[in-house]
Amino acid sequence: MSKQWQIRRGTTAENDIFTGAQGEVTMDTDKKQLRVHDGQTQGGAGTIDPVVAFQVPSSENGYKWYRKYASGWIEQGGKDWLESNTITFPVTMADTNYYVSCGGFVIANTGRQLVTKYVDRISAASDGQVCGASGWLVMGMAA
Repeated sequence: MSKQWQIRRGTTAENDIFTGAQGEVTMDTDKKQLRVHDGQTQGGAGTIDPVVAFQVPSSENGYKWYRKYASGWIEQGGKDWLESNTITFPVTMADTNYYVSCGGFVIANTGRQLVTKYVDRISAASDGQVCGASGWLVMGMAA
């Protein structure tokens, strides 16, 4: 006979008022998240946001990769911009409120008009190629 292991669980409201023992893990049944407790902080000291989907870079996918978390947060990137000066994301973003870094140069919230952003791609403007050989990275909420 197999053994069953079960952790404490409850709704978001129940977890918000619970102070677990140091190192205890509880489950939020509404958000489908695990919470880690420190013995002091009501509601837990942090949450565990597991990866629910991913892609590793390969020649077949243009060396693009992504990690999508249960919360909807996504990190995705690729090797370089190549000739087209347009990157199409492996996973569509929820909106245009995301962080973009290309070749170490941050182009989100800089006030410079280097990039036109869409929910599924970014394109270089008249300033020319932005992403170099070191690649690109986009982080935010997935659609």
